[in-house]
This record gives sequence, C-alpha cells and structure tokens, in this order.
Amino acid sequence: MGGSHARTGQPHSTQRFSQFNNSVRGTHADLSTYLGGAIGQGVEIEAADDVGAESSDPSLKLFGGIGIGEYFAAEIAYHDFGTTTCCGPSYADFGFERNGDAFSTSVVALWPINRFRLFVKAGALWWDVDGHDLTIAGPRPYSNDGVDFVAGAGGDISVVSGLRIRLEWEHLKIDDAAADSVSIGALWQF
Repeated sequence: MGGSHARTGQPHSTQRFSQFNNSVRGTHADLSTYLGGAIGQGVEIEAADDVGAESSDPSLKLFGGIGIGEYFAAEIAYHDFGTTTCCGPSYADFGFERNGDAFSTSVVALWPINRFRLFVKAGALWWDVDGHDLTIAGPRPYSNDGVDFVAGAGGDISVVSGLRIRLEWEHLKIDDAAADSVSIGALWQF
C-alpha cells in the first residue's frame, strides 16, 4: 500500500503533515505583533457652537497591534484625554471641565522606506466623557458616551532591532466635537 503512493506520486502522510506545517509557519512569519505607548497634547477641541477649548493635561495612549505582512496592521488603543477646560468669551461666567477616555480599533496602512515607515489609519472610537458645566448656579454634572470616528497619520523609525519611535497626528470625532492631537511614543515589535 505504501508503495502505491510512491508510484502514483502522492506524498506520504508524513510529507503532507510537513507541507501543512511549513505553510502554517510561513503564515505566522507574515504576522508581527507590537505594543507601545505615546504622550501628546490636545491641539484643539472645537465644539459644535465653535467655542474653543484647551486640554490642560497631556493625553496618554497605550496601543497594540498585529502587523499583517509589510503593508497593513490592525491596531487597538486606550486613550486618556486628560482634563479639558473651556471658558470662552461667549460663555461669560460659564465654562466646562471634561475628563475623557476611549478605546479605539483601527486599520493601518503602512509604507516602509528603509528604516522609516509612514502610515495612515482609520477606525472606530468608543468614548466616555465625564465632568461638569460651570454655571452661575454652580457646577452641573455632565456625562456622555458614544461611538464615533478616528483617523490619523504619522511615521516611525527603527532605532534598534524591535524598537521604533513614532510621531502621530490623530483626528478624533467625539459626539458633536472634533479633537486633533499630536503625540510622540515608542513601540516594541516582536
């Protein structure tokens, strides 16, 4: 029976397993994982009524992803936006203070150039904002959450094997407000 396989050119079961095992290993070689963190300052938050606000705390981000080949990745992130305050001239004695955080998932397109990589990304942002509005009558509690859009672009450079430094701009849609953030961070690729 074993001889008939050899005569017909069909591989033995051990050869089939070896071929399958090599194909699985080849697939894993195309996948890479990474973890990182970044710190940034909220550049501008603009509400629907065009009242500007500033973030008084640095924003922090922890992220991780799976690289799929050389040109694509899937990324998840936790964002801590810090405290944002506002007291514009149209608010007179009014203003607000907000603390926000979010989780995001994004699809990332990469363009490698030697040690550098440029990237663009887009995805969904699950956000939660708490705080209070400052009124003449005193502080009024505020809480809101939802799902919106996140997009970004940036680049990173390999400094040593596995370690990359990343500069990134992100545009986040949070309810009826938009926020732009620039951050610098590092990621470890393994």
